[in-house]
Amino acid sequence: MNWVFRSILGLMLFSVINQASSQAAGVPVVAADPAPQRFLSVAGEVKKPGRVPYRRGRTLQQAVTEAGGPTVFGRLNRVYLLRNGKRYRYDLKQVAHQKLKVYPDDVITIGGK
Repeated sequence: MNWVFRSILGLMLFSVINQASSQAAGVPVVAADPAPQRFLSVAGEVKKPGRVPYRRGRTLQQAVTEAGGPTVFGRLNRVYLLRNGKRYRYDLKQVAHQKLKVYPDDVITIGGK
């Protein structure tokens, strides 16, 4: 079953249950579409490269950790961030760089040895 169909089916089921329970309680129903999921990408020498869900306040260190952390070849002092067409280099051994906030559509790449 593809994700679009599951999303629509889940939304329809939620709507029916919500309407039935609120009608029984005499409460008006307000339906809203859920916000689309936003992502950032982690690539290079990490154990689980790919897309990571964006969460407000997530740091560079947390994003790398969610991608499984570095492989045996990964270098935490060679972390590259591509944001708005500009490339930045960070060293995750430095606490200040660990706390850098990440945003949707950021691309993080862990360099290798």
